[in-house]
Amino acid sequence: MIYLVDGDNLLGTWPGRTRSACEKQRLAAELDGRAVVVFDLPGRSADDAILAALRREPNPAEWTVVTSDRSLSDRCRSLGASTERSHEFRRRLSVR
Repeated sequence: MIYLVDGDNLLGTWPGRTRSACEKQRLAAELDGRAVVVFDLPGRSADDAILAALRREPNPAEWTVVTSDRSLSDRCRSLGASTERSHEFRRRLSVR
């Protein structure tokens, strides 16, 4: 299973963490090798990048998208990917 993480959404569910550039770098480093992390950028939302990545994949069923955005979750599932809510993913990270 490959995880594709909506980074801004995940940070928004994390007590004590912000969506600052420093926190984004920290999160990307923490998940390096375990997940692909996508953040909002000027001119491109993380949602758009996630959906584009899934559309390019020959087998989106191998991917799990981590987000608590219901609309994005619905669109990802319609493309064949699984989804996991951000707080559930975060909780599993803290157990390790």
